[in-house]
Parts: sequence; structure tokens; C-alpha cells
Amino acid sequence: MITKEAKNIKNAQFHRVYFNSARAAFLSLLNAVCTDCKDTILMPAYIGQSVKEGSGVFDPVRTLRIPYQFYNLQENLQVDMEDFIKKIQNPHIRAVFLIHYFGFPQENIVSIKKICQQKGILLIEDCAHSLYSCLNGRPIGQFGDFALFSIHKFLPSKAGGFLLLNNKISVETSLPIALEDLTIFANASQRDVMAKRCQNYKYYLDHYNKYSSLYRPMLPALPAGVVPLNFPIFITGLPREKVYFELQKKKIITVALWYKLIDEIPQSVYPHLYNLSNHILNLPVHQDISLQEITQILQALNDLEGQVCH
Repeated sequence: MITKEAKNIKNAQFHRVYFNSARAAFLSLLNAVCTDCKDTILMPAYIGQSVKEGSGVFDPVRTLRIPYQFYNLQENLQVDMEDFIKKIQNPHIRAVFLIHYFGFPQENIVSIKKICQQKGILLIEDCAHSLYSCLNGRPIGQFGDFALFSIHKFLPSKAGGFLLLNNKISVETSLPIALEDLTIFANASQRDVMAKRCQNYKYYLDHYNKYSSLYRPMLPALPAGVVPLNFPIFITGLPREKVYFELQKKKIITVALWYKLIDEIPQSVYPHLYNLSNHILNLPVHQDISLQEITQILQALNDLEGQVCH
């Protein structure tokens, strides 16, 4: 029968499963794809944890006791392809976990996907920092077999995340998203959120003190299609904690992603990533921040210049 209007609710839709968090989505996904006790997940060597929240990335791996291995990253958190190709030779690798840090896509994802396909390995994209980012016009999350997204990191919801299934499998949703959080996501103006975050990031780049001995931007360009989670800086002139608390005294709240790496990542093997973890500070670029407030943040950093030992 030729109908007058569309009837198939599964046609022309993304296959998304909504959870109360990306962490819960990852746990359900791992339960579905890592079914053999030897199934190993290959993960990046920059994963953090906190005293209050644990590790959203690694706790599901711990909970299910899944074997794991780490691959190296460059100092800008792009995949070290030479090390990646070496590590993926492990015949027990079932899945590769790829993080798009701070909204910036992994530039070699097409090559990584091709390698995974050739070896029959699943590719999981962690897009918790990259809800709206694209690479060469293609949305992040559409490259891998599966993709994890976080809603509350970009929008003022209490929680919420979802799993994008490009490779159709069945997953359990024991921790579904709250209707309030889903409504916030549905009502958000994607265009306005993207535009404001990009405007704020570019403002930081245009107005930071280029001759500062206190800090430097970690990612000093905003490529087309990137919608940033925040503005990461590398603190050089003072202890990062001192800068963090001095800003807090001025009612400027920042975060350090991640100030502590999980214990499973050996410092002796990845000293450059531990060094980054000890010095990184992430400044806000979210849609509630005004350009005037960013100016105040930059001025507060400039005020700390006098405390730097030259």
C-alpha cells in the first residue's frame, strides 16, 4: 500500500538509546560486546578519576573485570599511530576505545576505523566532550560502531547521556534518562550553543597574553567543525593547584581534566601524559559565559603573573 504519510518509526532515524549517563551507557555496551573472558579493550593512556565521581571512563571496565591495554597519545592528546598499530596486534583485542578530548576530534579516526575493520575489531567513540563536533563535515560519533555522548556536559541538565548504535546490537537500559533531562536536550538550540561556545573559544585565543610565563593554550587553534567543551591551558609558572584556588577566590570556577590519572596507567611508561595531568586547567567556554566574564578570567590570570618566578 502507498500511504499518504510516513509510518515506519525506525526509518531515517539514528539508533539512539538514552541513559542517565554516558557511564551507564558504556557499562551496558561492554556487557553486550565483551562476552568472552579474554576479550580485551584497547584504551588511551589519558583517563582520569576523582575522589567523588570515580572514573566514568574506566569504572565500567573495572566493574566487569574486562582485560585492558593502553595505547600512547601525543601531548595534544591525538593518537600516537605508531604505538596504536603496535598495540592493536594483540589477538585478544575485541574493541578500541577512542576519546575525542575537549571537543577536538581524533584526526586519524578514518585510518583507525579502517584498521579496526580489517581486523574485525569494534570501534567505540567516546563523544562525551564532543556532543556537537564534526570532522570534515561528518558528525563525531558516526565513524565508529558505537558512540557515547553526555548531555549534561554541554547543557544545564542534571544528568543524561546516550549510546549511538551504528552497529545494531541489543543493550539493556537499566538506568534510563529522566524525562526532564531528555526534554532539556530536545529543546536546546544546537545552533546557538555551538555558535556561543566557538565564539568564546576564539575570544580566548584572540585576547590571552601571548607572552605569558604562567600558561599557554594547549590547543591554540579552533578547526572548522570543532565545538569545544572548554578552553584547556597548560600551567607553567606556578603550581596548577595554586592557580585553581586563586581563581576560585575570585569566584571563577574552573576544572582540571584530568588532575589525577587512574592508577592502572603506569607513570613510568607515560610520563608526558602524567606531566599534562599535573599542569592542565580547563577554562569555561559554555553558553552562559559572556565575553566580559572571559575578560575577567584572563585578567585574573594576568594578575598572577607577578607571582611567577622568572
